[in-house]
Amino acid sequence: KKNESTYNTIKNILKIENEEQIKELNETLEKLINDKIIFFNYKNKYELIRKDHIIGTLESSSKRKFIRDNKEKIYINDDNLHTALKYDLVVVELKHGNSGEVVGIIKRKNNKLVCEVKEKNGKLILVPFNGNKEITISLTKEISKDLNTNYIIGDRVYIELNNTLDDNNTVLATNITKIGHLNDKMNDELAIAITKDFDIDFSEEAKKQAEAIKDHVTEEDKIGRVDLTNETIFTIDSISTKDMDDAISIKKLNNGNYELGVHIADVSHYIKPGSPLFKDALKRGTSVYLGDVVIPMIPSILSNGICSLNEGVERLTKSCVMEITPKGKVIKYKIFDSVIKSKKKMTYEELNKIFDGISSDDITYKNFKKELHLAQELSNILSHKKDKRGNLEFESSDIKVKHDDNDNPLEFVKRSEGIAEKIIENFMIVANETVATHFHWRNLPFIYRIHGNPDELKLDNTLEIISKLGYRLTRLQNAYGAKAIQNILWHMHKTPPLAKEVVF
Repeated sequence: KKNESTYNTIKNILKIENEEQIKELNETLEKLINDKIIFFNYKNKYELIRKDHIIGTLESSSKRKFIRDNKEKIYINDDNLHTALKYDLVVVELKHGNSGEVVGIIKRKNNKLVCEVKEKNGKLILVPFNGNKEITISLTKEISKDLNTNYIIGDRVYIELNNTLDDNNTVLATNITKIGHLNDKMNDELAIAITKDFDIDFSEEAKKQAEAIKDHVTEEDKIGRVDLTNETIFTIDSISTKDMDDAISIKKLNNGNYELGVHIADVSHYIKPGSPLFKDALKRGTSVYLGDVVIPMIPSILSNGICSLNEGVERLTKSCVMEITPKGKVIKYKIFDSVIKSKKKMTYEELNKIFDGISSDDITYKNFKKELHLAQELSNILSHKKDKRGNLEFESSDIKVKHDDNDNPLEFVKRSEGIAEKIIENFMIVANETVATHFHWRNLPFIYRIHGNPDELKLDNTLEIISKLGYRLTRLQNAYGAKAIQNILWHMHKTPPLAKEVVF
């Protein structure tokens, strides 16, 4: 909480009276702090940042906290942290030698501190969950009464922090939010997520907006869209996936070319820029998967509902329909708003069994035999084309957790990639390239995902290691292109050391 006398002094000097001016003052002070011009010191006063102040991110190693000043480390003892936590952006004043003291916090890495309810001297207290033993938590009378009345030992909670410092490293808890109990299912994952600054809940405004969105496509929603509900369109995802965001369609044209359709859930129809849902989604950036816990980018009522391309129901989509030659070249395409009705929720697991010659227990897959054959055929064509362009195949490092019938974790296993996964990968890539090309030739601003060339020094070191393993390398041309690297990897995979010279 701001020091009222300091805050009121600023208001009086500037003759600020109405709410609009107070809001402008708060925004100005916040901007001055973010611009590193002023900070809020441990005496609860605004102070100008001086030339001898050092601003840095609080780090730790070997149980010592420090910030970096160019290449030098400025160490800070626990009693000079004044409630600053790891990864906070802080203002430090040099004391002597290479030691300093935190005199202000510019920005908290995370304004939520996860705690566990424990007992001390017959009373319940809060102890930081993430190992910040140097922090003591002080409770208001109301919070202390609430804690001892409504909570039990082992409950997990979080309190919200401000940027106020304290000489005794004491944080005053003025609010408390329950996460669950340490014995509750998935409670550790939730506690870790909050500790890492992930929001596990949405704002009240976003929740209200989500609840107000209809759970079905209306006639008004369809205006201006191409009706593809009678087309054979289906999704392919993991068996555990609940939010299907892409679907495909495929057919063979009379001229021998393929018509591939990639249909992406049109979330933008429901979440408009500037809306509460948009702001929450923008802050999150992506859905987060932590074990079996999913922290969605948008509320699950939407991601698993109207924004998911569920089987047998109408859904709004952005469609990219391409005509592709037997050599994998896109010669025509259309990008348009559409409405679809998925005919089947297919899974990687079942499809890979079918592609491996094992019959599926689900007989409805037989209804899509023609489409699946074409999908595999076109996928192989696109894979071959990628290889000719110098595509580099890297082994996946993704891990999944196997559980028993009671959802208890049993083991970690590497995710395997079968034909079904490769089909979706190839189809999404060709659709992305088509859309990117569309925007490129129209000179429109667009975000592209690219993979830069490898660092030459790192590549030289790698080639040296390969040579020491017994591979004879002959450099005939520039070795930094994708095709040259592809050739090296192919020979290393196919031949034992010294068995064959690698030419690149």
